[in-house]
Amino acid sequence: MAAVRGIMYAQAKISGVIVCGREYMNSLADSSFSEVKFAIESDPFLASFYDCGETYIRTKCGRVSFVFIGLRYNLDSIKSKARILILWIDEAEPVSETAWAKALPTVRQDHSEVWLTWNPESPESATHKRFRIDPPTGAKIVEINWRDNPWFTKRLDYEREEDTGTADTSEVDQTSATGNDSGAAHDTDETTHDDIEGEGGDGQAAHDDDSEEVDYDGKKFRAPKGVKDGLLRQADYTRKTQELAQQRRDFETSRDATLANDKAYNDAKVKLGVLDHNLEQYKSVDWDALQHADPSAYAQHWRNYTLLKEQRADAERGVAQAKQQADHEANSNRNKRIAEVRSQLPKMIPNFTPALEAKIVQFGTANNESVQDVQNAVIRNPALAVILHDAMQWREHQAKDAKAAAAARKAAAQPAAEIGNNKGTNATQRRTTDPSGDKLSTEQWVAQERKRMAKRNGGK
Repeated sequence: MAAVRGIMYAQAKISGVIVCGREYMNSLADSSFSEVKFAIESDPFLASFYDCGETYIRTKCGRVSFVFIGLRYNLDSIKSKARILILWIDEAEPVSETAWAKALPTVRQDHSEVWLTWNPESPESATHKRFRIDPPTGAKIVEINWRDNPWFTKRLDYEREEDTGTADTSEVDQTSATGNDSGAAHDTDETTHDDIEGEGGDGQAAHDDDSEEVDYDGKKFRAPKGVKDGLLRQADYTRKTQELAQQRRDFETSRDATLANDKAYNDAKVKLGVLDHNLEQYKSVDWDALQHADPSAYAQHWRNYTLLKEQRADAERGVAQAKQQADHEANSNRNKRIAEVRSQLPKMIPNFTPALEAKIVQFGTANNESVQDVQNAVIRNPALAVILHDAMQWREHQAKDAKAAAAARKAAAQPAAEIGNNKGTNATQRRTTDPSGDKLSTEQWVAQERKRMAKRNGGK
């Protein structure tokens, strides 16, 4: 994102430097130089605007350049940097209060910004106190966890799981100002359109034909065509990432509440079981005999027995309350999940209606599954509703084809229609074009024909 902002500054005719600092940096190898260079060279759009050398990164027009510094041993060198557009401090956790006190006043441009990225480790660090406990006015802070990293590989997840037993990595987060450079930033002043009018005498920046006006964070810039689409994609990605992160937080909160309720219910049942076991030993006690034989022992055991009964009554009420709470939480989660699934299904199944939903569920019970079982399965995985819907449509199509085939077979089995004057005659009688032979059987007709043929042949 710093590279994109560099292009925007350059197109607006603003000259200056983007300072990338870390607490410790003995050489460029210890800085974020390689990361920035790789990000630029891997994107054809960015690469077309930058000149990246072995030890430098700058825009091809020469207006904006990147500078890399270490704060611990070269803190005073930052004071000599003129026209700092962005001060980006990476791995900012160990930066001292003295370093902040010297570094921040060097960012003096009206449109300049300070960005920070770090993994919080100690609430006593100067960075934590200055930017999280008491953040500057106008600061924008975004907490990002490993779940929000789109490049979080299986290898990293494996390492996270390995560390879970020794380190609370689920709480390791970073702060971000822009969503891409993953940092916390605060503006030193409001930036208006006048701030980037440029360095010309007429106060109007020369607009290249291939540039367009973009609105970034309420501020307007002139930038090359393509930057706007990139910013929109970045904003959309950031929005979706934040939505996903919120969904995960909601899920984790719900899960933790469910686990806590289940634990309370199980603990209450265990306690009740222990009390029942202790009371069991008093079932065979003859209290009258014990009172006469040993009044002191009788008094002690009776007190214990009475106390156990009271404790069991309290434990029984605790079990009922814990179960009620667990059931309430489960029903609440179920109803919430049902609402989520019902909001998803119209997007997954065309012309989805409550009537179609009931029809799909009923179809799912064909294999002796209960309506409740089918509903629970769809709640767990809405894609099952799509599968059931497709299967239902296929079955309906099969039934229509079978019905049409049966109708065709029935039509083919109908007897042929009679023709001529043979209505009412026996079906076994021979029908000929000579009416005199219609009433003869086949054998009789054959005999008659033979005689006729013999007579005709004899006449020749």
